Amino acid sequence: MTDHQESRTEEVFRPLERSGLPRIEFRRSQRRDAVFYLAAFSAAILSWVVRFIPSGFVSFVARRIGDLSYLVSKQWRANVSSNISHVLDEPEDSARVQRTVRSIFQTNALNLVSLLRTPHQSLDELYEQTRLVHGDWGILDDAVAEGNGVVLLTAHLGPFDTMGITISAHGDRFVALTAKTTNRFVFEFMSFLRKAHRLELIEASSSGVREAIQVLRGGYVLCLLSDRDFFLNGRQVSFFGEETTLPIGAARLSRETGAAIVPMFTVRAGDTNLLMIEDAFHVERTSDRNADIAAGMVRVVDAIETAISIAPDQWVMFQRVWPEEAEIPTR
Repeated sequence: MTDHQESRTEEVFRPLERSGLPRIEFRRSQRRDAVFYLAAFSAAILSWVVRFIPSGFVSFVARRIGDLSYLVSKQWRANVSSNISHVLDEPEDSARVQRTVRSIFQTNALNLVSLLRTPHQSLDELYEQTRLVHGDWGILDDAVAEGNGVVLLTAHLGPFDTMGITISAHGDRFVALTAKTTNRFVFEFMSFLRKAHRLELIEASSSGVREAIQVLRGGYVLCLLSDRDFFLNGRQVSFFGEETTLPIGAARLSRETGAAIVPMFTVRAGDTNLLMIEDAFHVERTSDRNADIAAGMVRVVDAIETAISIAPDQWVMFQRVWPEEAEIPTR
């Protein structure tokens, strides 16, 4: 057998690397219900299936699924059209808005594929798929070095789910604050995949906020998706020139803990994730809490607007960000 044949044989019979999928356990101390187990097993099986299919074919199928979702998901299409109409300042039924909306549905399907593949890739492989195109890692490093933790401000833009693993690969301790914005099965399905490589998740709640403060005081990087007021208790702001509410979590946590806010966003460019890191800022703590939060929200909104404007066709937000206009009754 030649050296070339031997190397080919070694390549073919090389043992599979261990998957980073979380273990599905049945301990009494961690009792789960049927929905969790159904979601976890579904995610694990689909993840293994995607692993063994050529990436080009999977991406092609994902885009077609995105196209189909665009055509049949009337409510989601209406929600996304409303959002993009505000961003582009064009009518919802304009050709440009609808092209952008279709691209968003495709991006969402590609994001799921990336999330399914993630558990079977090493941290180094995932890190190599990311290219820093704006800012530098020193911004995050300096913020971490302050010792108060870091509030990572981001949005549902591009392959945002890969950011936590990228930061972990960079060497920082990462935790994400998450919320149930979908049905229970989808939430458990996505959370199971997001915990690959032992990423930690905190569910948004009153106890979750206290835990988030503790996490920051422990020096962690805490990720907050802040481009939609899911709990409808945010602060009134001007977002892309129109009034809506956005969550104050990033500004509030920075004010209460002294943690720096580092805006960080990622967009997709083929098989590469382009990472953008903006300058860090702090929310000052004075005797006027409302004024402090308001000042912080100006910086938060500016960072999110700038990022979305770069790639509006990758803003995978499927709930309305701006309230629907009430119809004026005719006499």
